[in-house]
Amino acid sequence: MNELLDMGGYAIFVWSSYGIFFFSLIIFFLINILNLRKYEKIFNKIKNKIE
Repeated sequence: MNELLDMGGYAIFVWSSYGIFFFSLIIFFLINILNLRKYEKIFNKIKNKIE
């Protein structure tokens, strides 16, 4: 198991790349959720003006 986690001496590069990838994935997900809420509020304001 240690050989798998060590990855032939490249573990620091591989695991840090995984960490950066998942961190950025979470950040982009949160940014999109916040933008979605903002645009939903704008859409609802426009919708209420039409009705």
